[in-house]
Amino acid sequence: MRTKLIVLLMGLMIGCGNLLAQDKSQTKEMNVSTYPNPTTEGFYVNAGETNALVIIYNISGELLITKTISGKEYIPVDGLRKGTYFVKITTNQGSLTKKLIVK
Repeated sequence: MRTKLIVLLMGLMIGCGNLLAQDKSQTKEMNVSTYPNPTTEGFYVNAGETNALVIIYNISGELLITKTISGKEYIPVDGLRKGTYFVKITTNQGSLTKKLIVK
């Protein structure tokens, strides 16, 4: 994938407004899901049968929410403004960053 600009910010790779996968093989091995997306009030993170650290950053890289979850848990985001956010999920299998839209 070609991009004109790539910024490395707090472990997130952002290129021209699109999130670039850190490691595609790592994503498949983690088996982590987030839903619904887009959301208005909150979303679920399903980390299977493992614990996970969930960190939400705004588009500027500012840390907004940090939560440790076990298995599947609901993360409320009703206090966040409408916009694009990044959700970094870290388990013992590695880490994965996903884009989240709050409407």
